[in-house]
Amino acid sequence: MSKNAVMLVVNDGNDVRAHKEAIALVEAGYRVTMIGRSPAHVQTEQQLLDGVEILITPQIKDAKELRAFAADAVELSLRDRLHAVALAALWDAADLKFAAAPPAPKILKAESAVFTGPVPIAQTKRNKWAARLHRFGLRADGNRALMGRNQPDRMIRTLKWVGWSVLFRALWVVSKAALFRIDFSKLAAAPVRLYRIFRRLLPAPLRARLQAKVVGMANRRRAKANFFLYYLESRDAVRAAKPDIVHAHDLYMLRAAVKTAKENSAKAIYDAHEFERHRSHRLTDEQRSVIIDEEERFIKDVDGVITVSDSIAAEMSRLLNLRHVELIYNSPVTEGFYQPPFRNVRVAAGVGPATPLALFVGKVYDIHRHDHRVDHLIQALAQTPDMHLALLSITTPASRDQITNWAQKYHVADRVHILDPVPYKELLSYIHAADIGVYSMPARCLNIEYSMPNKLFEYALAGVPLAVSNLTDATRFVTELGCGEPFDSWSVRATADALMRVYENCDRYTMDGERLRAAQAAYGWEAQGAKLRRLYAAVLAGERPAHNGLDEKRYPVVPPGGGEREDLAIQAAE
Repeated sequence: MSKNAVMLVVNDGNDVRAHKEAIALVEAGYRVTMIGRSPAHVQTEQQLLDGVEILITPQIKDAKELRAFAADAVELSLRDRLHAVALAALWDAADLKFAAAPPAPKILKAESAVFTGPVPIAQTKRNKWAARLHRFGLRADGNRALMGRNQPDRMIRTLKWVGWSVLFRALWVVSKAALFRIDFSKLAAAPVRLYRIFRRLLPAPLRARLQAKVVGMANRRRAKANFFLYYLESRDAVRAAKPDIVHAHDLYMLRAAVKTAKENSAKAIYDAHEFERHRSHRLTDEQRSVIIDEEERFIKDVDGVITVSDSIAAEMSRLLNLRHVELIYNSPVTEGFYQPPFRNVRVAAGVGPATPLALFVGKVYDIHRHDHRVDHLIQALAQTPDMHLALLSITTPASRDQITNWAQKYHVADRVHILDPVPYKELLSYIHAADIGVYSMPARCLNIEYSMPNKLFEYALAGVPLAVSNLTDATRFVTELGCGEPFDSWSVRATADALMRVYENCDRYTMDGERLRAAQAAYGWEAQGAKLRRLYAAVLAGERPAHNGLDEKRYPVVPPGGGEREDLAIQAAE
C-alpha cells in the first residue's frame, strides 16, 4: 500500500528543490501532495504535475479572514481558537489591512520578519522539572533530587496541590464543551468598540500617537504570529490528504508540519534550505532570537532533519543537539545530459567557439543591485579583454535596465548578453558550451558562508570549470573535485584575475569522461533522491541513524556572527 506524503511550502508551489524531492518520492511509489499558499487569497483547484498533486490554499489577509479560518477549522484546539480571536481583535483595533505577498524586490527584506520571541529550551526544561520536584517536597541539585527540610509541611502542601489539581481538572472537563460553544469573536468585539469610542474622544495629537502605538504593536504581533497563520491556512488541506509524513520546507512551515503531523498521527520532517539563525545580515537581534525560539521549540518533535551543506549540518547538530542531519544537496538531474542539445548558451548569445565565454546563472531582481554581484562581474569583464558574459537569469524590466546601464558605463555593452531561462531538464546540456561558470556571492552572513547553491552543482556536473567566491563549502567543493578556483568576490581585481586564470587552465579544470561521470554519480540528483527515499523509509519504520558521520576537523565551526572576516567584508562593502 502506497504511503501519503504532504510537502508544505511557503510560496505558490514554485520551488524547484521541493518539486525534485516530490518527484523522487513519486518514483518510489509515494502519493505526494504539495501544499502552497496563494497570494490571490483564493484556493485553486488541485493540479497534477509530474505525478505530484499541487494544492494552493488561500492566505489569511485580514482579521475577518482570520476569524473565518478559526471558526471553520475542524477540531481546532481551544488555545489556538483563543489565539486567533485575540490576534483578530488586535488587528481590528489597529485598523490594519494586510498585503499577503510582498512584491519580489521586497521578499528578502520581509522574509526574516515573521518570527516569535525566544525560549531557551534547556533552561525551560530545567525550570519545569525543578518546579515539579519542588511541589512534591523535593529540590533539584545538579543531577540529584534531595529531600527538602520541613518534610511534613511540604507533604501537606503537596496533598493540597493534588486536591486542587483534581478539582480544577474536573471543572475543566465539565466546562470544556461549553467553552467550545462560545463565540469568542463576539466577546472580543466589545473591547475593540470601547477602544474606538475612547480614541474618538481624545484630541487629534493624542489620538494619532495612540493609534501609532497600537498599529506598531499589531504589526509586531502579526510578524510573530505568521507561523501560526501558516498552520491555520494549511491544516484542513493536510487533514484531507491523510498523510503518513508531513514534510516542512524551510522554517516557515515547521510549526505547521509538526502540529498537523500530531493531529493526523503522522511523522514530521524538517527540510532546512538555509542556516536560519544567520539567514541574512539584515536580521536584528530580536528577529534572530525569534528564529532560534521557533526552531528550537518545534525541531525536537520532528522525526527527520534535512539540510543542504556540510557546514550547516554540523552547526545544526551542535546548536540544536541533533543526533542526525541528512545532507541532500540541491543538485541537478543528470539523466539525459549526454543527449545532443537542440540549443546551447553560445548559440543563444551569438558567441563563436573561439571566444571566451563566462556564464552567470541565477536570479537578478532589483534588490541585487545592493550586493553588487552583477556590477562587480561587469566591472571585472572590462578588465578581461575579449571575454563575454552571458547572464542566464530571471530578470525584471528594472534589473535589465540596470544591467544595460552598467554594461554601457564600463564600455562592455557588446560583450554582455542577457538570456532567458531554459527548462530545468535542458539546463546541463544548454550550459555545457560555456568556458567558465561564475558564482560570485560576498559572505555577508554565515548562511552565505556555508552555502552550497544549485549553481555550483549545475556548473560542475555540466563539465564547466568554476570560478567561485571563497566561501567555506564552495571552496572545499571545487578544491576536492579539482574543477575550479575560489576568489575574493569583494574585489573586482580578484574577480577579473580568477576569470583569466580559470580560462587559461580550462583543460585542467574541465571534468569530462570518467571523471565527470563519477562526479555526477556522487553529487547528481539521482544520488540525492536515493538518500531522501532512504530517510523516508527509516522515518516510517521508526528508525533514526545514531550519528551524522561528519568529520569535525574537516568541517570546522565558525563562531556566530561570522568572525573577523565577515566584519571586514561588511566594512569593505560599506
